Amino acid sequence: MALALLQVQRDPHDPVVVEALKMAYFVAPNDARLMPVRIDMVAHFDALALPDVKDLVRNDIRLILIRRSGSRSALVSAYRRASKLGKAFLEDAVESIDPSFLATLRG
Repeated sequence: MALALLQVQRDPHDPVVVEALKMAYFVAPNDARLMPVRIDMVAHFDALALPDVKDLVRNDIRLILIRRSGSRSALVSAYRRASKLGKAFLEDAVESIDPSFLATLRG
């Protein structure tokens, strides 16, 4: 995760960012501390172009909405910083998992 965070500051379009992000999922897929950071990074820097990344992030969103309701504010923060593509993805993911949270997400 640290490599992805460092590289995204230098060049958000570098393929190393996506590969490091994928590695963070494979090494610690259910680490609740990483979920908000991963969601924010993906939504902000358009890493959503890759279908496998979308699936990984959607799982983080699902876990936050279903099991970690105290972390929902992280979704709102990620939404506020997200690109247009990132916002559309977050809205779609939230609506499919917990439609009642969509209004909160949009603020």
